[in-house]
Amino acid sequence: MKQAVEASRVNKPVWSLYTDIERYVIERLARGVTLKEVANRFAYSPNYFGVLFRDQVGISFNDFLVGLRMNRAKEMLQSQRFKIYEVADQVGYKSLTYFTRTFKKAYGMTPGSYKKLG
Repeated sequence: MKQAVEASRVNKPVWSLYTDIERYVIERLARGVTLKEVANRFAYSPNYFGVLFRDQVGISFNDFLVGLRMNRAKEMLQSQRFKIYEVADQVGYKSLTYFTRTFKKAYGMTPGSYKKLG
């Protein structure tokens, strides 16, 4: 998904807040960061921030957030140091079932299968 984020920005002007937003979200992945929280942090209403984010980045904030979570989950699974439920928790999923379903949708395999590829 990160490639989707980067690819979607190729023809867009650089949004000065993008790097700050990305850093803020990455630092808070385990807490379950929301669009409302990020919008408030950067002094926007949630509705306006959602529209502005899609316009500037080319994907919805939710797709951006899921992409960051899945990239981080993949990195953690590759390290072989974490159990799958620990990875899910560290990237902001409180439901292991939902994490597994989202991971499979993003990468075409379950987190367990991906971890075995190691």
